[in-house]
Amino acid sequence: MAFMGRTRAVADKLIKDIERALFWTTLLVQAIFFFFYGYSIYTNIDNIVFLVIYGLLLLLSIFNFVYVIATHPYRKSKSVKKVKVFARIFKYLVNGAMLGVNIFEMVKFGGTDFNKIMIIVSGVSLVVQIILEFVKVFTSRYMELFMTAVQMDLSFVIKLSKIKEKGGIYEVIDAPLEAIANKLEGKEPELSETEKYLNEIAKDYTDDIKQKTKENKEKNTEQQKNEIKEHLNIIKNKLFKKKDNN
Repeated sequence: MAFMGRTRAVADKLIKDIERALFWTTLLVQAIFFFFYGYSIYTNIDNIVFLVIYGLLLLLSIFNFVYVIATHPYRKSKSVKKVKVFARIFKYLVNGAMLGVNIFEMVKFGGTDFNKIMIIVSGVSLVVQIILEFVKVFTSRYMELFMTAVQMDLSFVIKLSKIKEKGGIYEVIDAPLEAIANKLEGKEPELSETEKYLNEIAKDYTDDIKQKTKENKEKNTEQQKNEIKEHLNIIKNKLFKKKDNN
């Protein structure tokens, strides 16, 4: 079994489950919005301005939805990932605009009870979808940081775990030699952006711990001084009191 295989498997499963939940939520929410688009177009069949607005928003929503579904199997591709970030933002903007126009229409010209229900249902579903989106982004980001941090902190242990693999012993032997050689040449190890970020926050954390330790030492020193003075005063008072009594 790979080093920390269970931990990495759980982290990977968590992210995949969140992605799966977000995907099915997206389908459900978009189905609700498609129905709302159709209802809004139907109720404004005689109002050319709102008809055009809802029709345009519907076309944009359909285009974005088709793209998301078509690229879902290739979501791990770097090029697809970049475009999908824009597609997700665009989706929320279009659906948000749809809700905004409906609310404006209802306030300005009134609306049916069904229209109010659809606004509430669509709004709530959109908020749930956005919350899941944030959960996915933050979970993926911090899982990546956590696993990278573990690999950096336990890099030598990980290499030791490979000692039974073919050629693993040479990797273990070479690790300290590589570190010494790089040090002598003044060569810095190549780090990814994630590793650089982890080094920065680790430095900030270490500096913070040092500062707190220094403050605690100063506080303890001052406290000890005060206790010494207090104890000396007690001893002095007791001794002089006895002499006076004599």
